[in-house]
Amino acid sequence: MQQSQRMASTASVQWRWIWNLRCTERVKFFIWLLRRGRVLTNSVRFDRHIASSPMCPRCEQATETPIHLLRDCYYSRLVWEVSDYLPSDFFHLDFDSWLFKNSVHSHSLGSSQSTWASLFPVVLWSLWKSRNKLVFDGKWIAPQTVFQQAKSLAFETVLVLNSSVLSPLPREHRWVRWLPPDPPFLKLNTDGSRSHQSRRACAGGLIRDHQGHWIHGFTVNIGATSSFIAELWGCREGLRLALSLGIQHLILEMDSLMAVQLIQARKIGNGSFSVLLADILVLSDAFTDCLVQHTLREGNAAADYMAALGHNSTPGITIFQDPPVGISMIMHGDCVGASFLRV
Repeated sequence: MQQSQRMASTASVQWRWIWNLRCTERVKFFIWLLRRGRVLTNSVRFDRHIASSPMCPRCEQATETPIHLLRDCYYSRLVWEVSDYLPSDFFHLDFDSWLFKNSVHSHSLGSSQSTWASLFPVVLWSLWKSRNKLVFDGKWIAPQTVFQQAKSLAFETVLVLNSSVLSPLPREHRWVRWLPPDPPFLKLNTDGSRSHQSRRACAGGLIRDHQGHWIHGFTVNIGATSSFIAELWGCREGLRLALSLGIQHLILEMDSLMAVQLIQARKIGNGSFSVLLADILVLSDAFTDCLVQHTLREGNAAADYMAALGHNSTPGITIFQDPPVGISMIMHGDCVGASFLRV
């Protein structure tokens, strides 16, 4: 009896640090699941015979264990390296030690009230959410975005926890809609799409005038690649289409912030996307005016429809002189200024 009580007491101390974390209950529960090996990574799902492969869906180079998913995958490293601060042994500890040490590390983050211990668990949670967004929705979120969103959430949480009256923080509400271009510009919206089941990617887009009228559209069935490569592929094919139509004044709009930033920075580099990016820069320079800008996904619904349509197309590019039937409601909403609330 006494031995059982001692074991229960030891277990309580072992888990107590999780419930003392300065983060939301949802994040605490996620950390608890991590600590117990209950997060359904592909490695766990494969062992339970509910997944066909244990490999990481991002890099496809290693088994998706918790430590790979949250730290060692190239994507996760990019997320962590956005931070101005990382402990010196961050990439060298075993999983349990890494999880515990960083969750209780009290290093202050600049002038804010946040500490590394308040930020670290939220980044873990955000990495898990972005992974699921890729797996289930085919959406690739830029590493910088994942980290900055986690940082904002951690800061808001700390403000609430430090408040004497735990009232909800005011949130910024934003109405998002497609905006028509000013003449003489036409607008090209593009998007990429990737099926997790087949791992095949497609892209698509459409060109519209200042009244929202259809000019031309396209889909391209690419094959096996990442959703980010699909975003760039759609951008390139959309620019080629616009040039073939003799368009000289163009606004290129995408919901991939990383793709927009890469194009605007005009730095090709040596990545797997360098050839695509070089093509995009050459094509954009062929216009009299070509403006590249970012929109939120709510403002890119028509391009998202075209990209998804590519999964039903034959390999290669398909040009649409007339709009496909299913896009008419989306285009009508864009024309009348239908807005969507982004919280």
